[in-house]
Amino acid sequence: MARTESPSLAYRLHALLMLGLLVAYGLFVAIAWFSARYVVVDSLETRLKHDRDTLLVALNQTPDRRWILDRLRVPAIYDRAFSGHYYQLEIGGQKIVSRSLFGQLVADTWSRIPAGTCRQVEAPNALESFWLACHDVISKQGVTLHLWIAEDYSPVADGLKTLIWRLVLVGLGSLLCLWAAQAWALKREFAVFQALHQALQRLRTDAAAIDVQAYPKELQPLLSALGQLLNQLGRRVERSRHALGNLAHELKRPIQHMRICIESLSEEASKPLDRALSQIESLVQRELKRARIVGPVRAGQMARLPEDIESLVDVLRRLYPGKDVEGHCTVNATVAADREDLSELMGNLLDNACKYADRRVVWAVTREGRNVCLRVEDDGPGVPDEALPELTAWGVRLDETRHGHGMGLALCRAIVDEYGGTLRFQTSRLGGLEVSVCLPLMAEQADTSVDQR
Repeated sequence: MARTESPSLAYRLHALLMLGLLVAYGLFVAIAWFSARYVVVDSLETRLKHDRDTLLVALNQTPDRRWILDRLRVPAIYDRAFSGHYYQLEIGGQKIVSRSLFGQLVADTWSRIPAGTCRQVEAPNALESFWLACHDVISKQGVTLHLWIAEDYSPVADGLKTLIWRLVLVGLGSLLCLWAAQAWALKREFAVFQALHQALQRLRTDAAAIDVQAYPKELQPLLSALGQLLNQLGRRVERSRHALGNLAHELKRPIQHMRICIESLSEEASKPLDRALSQIESLVQRELKRARIVGPVRAGQMARLPEDIESLVDVLRRLYPGKDVEGHCTVNATVAADREDLSELMGNLLDNACKYADRRVVWAVTREGRNVCLRVEDDGPGVPDEALPELTAWGVRLDETRHGHGMGLALCRAIVDEYGGTLRFQTSRLGGLEVSVCLPLMAEQADTSVDQR
């Protein structure tokens, strides 16, 4: 089952921060709504209680024990029909209602309000949505009275809704601004990873050390551990290469003694021993030559063209002074392969060409699409077409007259396959063998133009 690609750290941080902002904004809107509603309702209740007190002051009893309201003391808004302000008094079997009710049947509305409370109730007329109404039971002059007083709450509710929608729109605009600012800040802060990536690339090409102090404190332990690991790996690889080179060098003298001892034997007895000793000697010579060709290479470094191949060619010209080694490189880039592996690959191909060439060896490094290609050809005896597939078989030597053990081109095939490249053999225009190797460039350079040198 294919694994889905994990989202980037910047994307996850951005998403989490935006989620946090949305949750915080949602809480802010909810709190603002309930706070505004509470303040408005509290203000309305305070006003209704003030009007209640005014009505109680205006309520008087006549000598014939009837209750009347002094209209001069009652706010005029209660006299205007459907004004949105209403009251009703019930005292001693007598009912007094505001003129603003204008004959509305409100008994059912009043009945839904418990004594001593204020409630939002549905308005009894089609002109208004609902009221904020209060019901009080009061004693005046020893007589208990019920007073209902109400105000149309619809305009206030509509105003609150308008306010909240405006707040939502302003908030959304603010969130968009915060989103843009957040994206810019994340991009700015995450630029350090791009700088780190470039520093690691330089580390693989020119061995430049990373300045740990130039990066945030959170990354410094990671970079320090990475630097220590690379240094430790480099020292181990270097010790292994030196040990192998020293071993090959130390074996030369015992091999010489063995050669002398074999020469003292009869031809029949010495022939198999001489063949085995030649193979051992070939292995020793190969390791010594490899140490000279590859030279000092730091572990983990990427191959750099044209510097690496030009240094190899200089070494081979000194090893084969009688051969004319010529060529050119039109690529200035980093190859997506370990520097030591590429040095061994190019060294083997060039060394093999120099070994079998009569006089000339021609090489060229060019770019083909997203790959860099090395072509090496010589003017030697060449290889028959039917034998070309056997060149990369382990331990196979097509020419038994030359020193070797049949591992050079097989090792080249293994290196090329490891990096997803191609290795091709054909007859050279010079008459010998032509070998072509193509390896991918670094991803950052795969789409850049070729620099002509």
